Amino acid sequence: MPGPLETFPLAKRNGRESTDHTEITDTVGEAMGVALRHHQAGDFVAAAKIYQQVIELNPLHADAWHLLGLIGHQSGQQDSAIPLIQQALQIDAGMPDAHANLGAAYAAIGKGDEAIRSYRAAVRLQPNHTNALNGLGNQLGHAGQVDQAVKYLGLAIKSAKRDPRPLSNLGALYLREGMLDEAHSSLNKALRIDSGLVEARSNLGLVQTRLGKVDDAIGQFKTVLQNAPQRSSLWRNLRNALTDRAEPSFITNAYQSVLADDDRDLLEILTSSICPVISQSTDQIDNYRHTLVDQLDRSSGLNLIDNVQRLMTHQLVAPFYLPYHGRDDRPLKQAFADMVGQPAAPPAYQQSAKHVIGSPIHLCFPLALDRDQMLVRFMGGAIEQLIECGEFRVTVACFRQNHATLQRQLPPQVQYLIINEQVEQSAKAIGSLSADVLYHCEIGTDCFNYYLPFFQAAPIQVASWGVPVTTGIAAVDYFLSSELIEPPEAEQHYSESLITLKTMPVVYKRPHVTPPQKDRQAFGFTDQQRLYGCLQSIFKLHPDYDSLLAEILRRDDQAVIALVGGMHESHADLLRERFKQSIPEVMDRIKIFPRMPREDFDSLSRACDVLLDTLHFGAGATAYEALGMGLPLVTLPGRFMRGRVTEGCYRMMQMDDCVARDEQHFVDLALQIANNPDQRHSIRQRIQERSDCLFDNAIAAEELKQLFMQLGHESRQKRVG
Repeated sequence: MPGPLETFPLAKRNGRESTDHTEITDTVGEAMGVALRHHQAGDFVAAAKIYQQVIELNPLHADAWHLLGLIGHQSGQQDSAIPLIQQALQIDAGMPDAHANLGAAYAAIGKGDEAIRSYRAAVRLQPNHTNALNGLGNQLGHAGQVDQAVKYLGLAIKSAKRDPRPLSNLGALYLREGMLDEAHSSLNKALRIDSGLVEARSNLGLVQTRLGKVDDAIGQFKTVLQNAPQRSSLWRNLRNALTDRAEPSFITNAYQSVLADDDRDLLEILTSSICPVISQSTDQIDNYRHTLVDQLDRSSGLNLIDNVQRLMTHQLVAPFYLPYHGRDDRPLKQAFADMVGQPAAPPAYQQSAKHVIGSPIHLCFPLALDRDQMLVRFMGGAIEQLIECGEFRVTVACFRQNHATLQRQLPPQVQYLIINEQVEQSAKAIGSLSADVLYHCEIGTDCFNYYLPFFQAAPIQVASWGVPVTTGIAAVDYFLSSELIEPPEAEQHYSESLITLKTMPVVYKRPHVTPPQKDRQAFGFTDQQRLYGCLQSIFKLHPDYDSLLAEILRRDDQAVIALVGGMHESHADLLRERFKQSIPEVMDRIKIFPRMPREDFDSLSRACDVLLDTLHFGAGATAYEALGMGLPLVTLPGRFMRGRVTEGCYRMMQMDDCVARDEQHFVDLALQIANNPDQRHSIRQRIQERSDCLFDNAIAAEELKQLFMQLGHESRQKRVG
């Protein structure tokens, strides 16, 4: 068998190397055959070496350029893959495989439009090209062109009846669109072809979780984890499904069946960190928190951060649902962070170059995967103002999948750093920027943004109300809030130093208001009924809230209450189970809608006579959206900042018509507004007249500018020190 290309002597004529391509065609052809065998065997290094040598011999060899680019794509090096495949297509534009692989490379870096164009080119050349049809359907689905996506995935299924991938992708599309029965059918068909298809089985588990078939879902995740134990997404899916069960013994048994022997030390803390998503009673809340405290006491000093990727893989993170309990979370959050410990390595910022004297203050906004809209919504306007003043440099550290979307939504002067799930590696990359201030929009919505601050990628780190509760992490210096929403002695609630602006700490853009697409009849309500809407995330409904809803329903015999469920049908089922115990005599007048598109949500909001804020953890973005539409939102300020944002908005507007003094007053206000059309109209009119101060807030932009300037100088002094 011939060896690598250098063993093939070039044909010679008169003692010189021949330039006659006819004479070297066989040599190159044999070399390409050897390279392909290496390539198919997974020996990319050997294959790439031969492809490169073929190109040296014949720079117009389109297949060599294409296959060299394909190796780049398969190795995850899309930035090198794309120009190589493009070079192949410049030589020969008639290669459908090259167009399809170029589409796959674009898709891998989140460039959906370019991927769609490449896949379409492949399909034009070869209408039954399965990979191109599959990729095109997948990308059209991500672009929101659902009908077209279904069409092309259907063509891919017809073109290769024994290929499970198009069926799996069709199931994933149906899952994203909430078409759970269709998703269930497609994914089962894919698994009948290939029972080991990890993505299909994982997505089937997600479908079953959302359908409330939690035990079946857990079985799916346990099966795939046995084959892919290092896939963090699978552990996350298992964790979410176990959260719906919230039975400690069941959770322990589930983890015992999938944890490797080396990870058994995580069993108890994994089990105790799973917090019930819908609490059935205040007793359940208190019992859970006591159990967690005991476990954290036993686990103190473990210093788990020494193997942070193990924590990331198994999705061990401070319980997300703690802030919805209406309790002081600082002791628990600090205890969890103390258990995690401190990295042995010096802070990531100390490993970077020093800042340039006199240079603009450098702000960096790190984002976890698919958390880009939190930055755009709450800080996009502020970033515009900071850049315009010319005194700041802004970098967004984001995952490649979100890069293109952010580029479209943020100012062109924003710079980007592409990071990945390797949290320590990402911290070092951010540290190399020599940023002055790291502003975390969220800490604790996932493992990545929870563990990143531990590595101190900048001298100053700031948290804010994307997660409106203390982080408990010693490396986070400040928590940014507002004096409008913090209660007396608020400093006691934070492990960070508390900074309070005079206005709200966001520059929120006014929502685009369009005429409602549906009236209340479309949602099953009559004009005679009085519609009270509590349209918050369903897990915000604390057990203390049930009695308030019941009192409204008892005092207004025409009252109906609208709630909106989450992604999982089981969450609504858990809430109904609670209502059966707490308010059984009136629960038939509470309607829980499934999750709905944004335009339907806005229509339902505007169909309500009055909107109700939740207790303990109230509206945030929802308050801005409701008030932006001129809708009255009755609120009862809570003990902690997370229950006081709506009141803060009203304080900015100098209105208190919808702000309750206590629970009885909350019920009274809701009944008055719902039953008095003139009062309701007057409140709506004044909200519309006064709500401009909430949006594109120039005062907030100026306060943030002064704050970041001050923190930037503090950072530089700290770096020098």
